[in-house]
Amino acid sequence: MSSMGANQHAKTPRVPVELLQTMRALKHWWRAICWAGLIYFFSTGYFNAYETASLLIPIFHRLFPSLSPEELHQIHYLIRKAMHVLNYLVLSFLVLDGVRGEGRGWRWGWGRQAILICTAYAALDEWHQSFVPWRGASVADVFLDGAGATVAQLMMMMWYRVSKTGGASSEAHL
Repeated sequence: MSSMGANQHAKTPRVPVELLQTMRALKHWWRAICWAGLIYFFSTGYFNAYETASLLIPIFHRLFPSLSPEELHQIHYLIRKAMHVLNYLVLSFLVLDGVRGEGRGWRWGWGRQAILICTAYAALDEWHQSFVPWRGASVADVFLDGAGATVAQLMMMMWYRVSKTGGASSEAHL
């Protein structure tokens, strides 16, 4: 027998329950957190309207040489606004995964939470932009972002309603 007593065997370290719960939650939230970080990066001065116009308008001009400068700027503006909708549509899908955790399917309560979280993040993002040189805060952009988040949840609701394998009738609770 070694010098250690019977009750003094080397113990494997135990992971605290709270850490395990946090790790399980992060399993469902990490993609949304990363996408939110990408949105935050898009809110920096590197992506202000002047910077994106200086990159995109020459490309548009080569693709559509007959368009006037005003028309090219309108296309640029519309693409910037469409990106608001698209970014928050994707974020809403990813936040839904975090909200439902180990749950399956789609429920209106989860959808509402995803929309609320995304819209709150959009408001914080616009507030952040109010401090960034060459950027500005826009309530209209928050509405666009919230619309993107809402469209994502409506798409999920419709998907689970028509999907035979998604448990449409039992999973989509309105």
